[in-house]
Amino acid sequence: MVKLEKIYNSIISNEKESVKLGKEYDKQMEEILEPLKERFTEDEIDKIRERMYDVAYITEKGGFMLGVRFMAEFIFELMEREL
Repeated sequence: MVKLEKIYNSIISNEKESVKLGKEYDKQMEEILEPLKERFTEDEIDKIRERMYDVAYITEKGGFMLGVRFMAEFIFELMEREL
């Protein structure tokens, strides 16, 4: 799985679609955090933002790895049927 993580971090996360998704995350993040700015300091908001981005990264990377594993199993299953 380390190689898949390297692929995700160095290639997939820099693809045009991933960059577009990142901009959507930024927009959603600001909409979520805006109401909290009245109750929390800027430093606290930054820490909340950082944790939310951590969760988004872990989820997105996990989804990528799950998709790759599913595709590998699917291809293997197709190859077994052909043999």
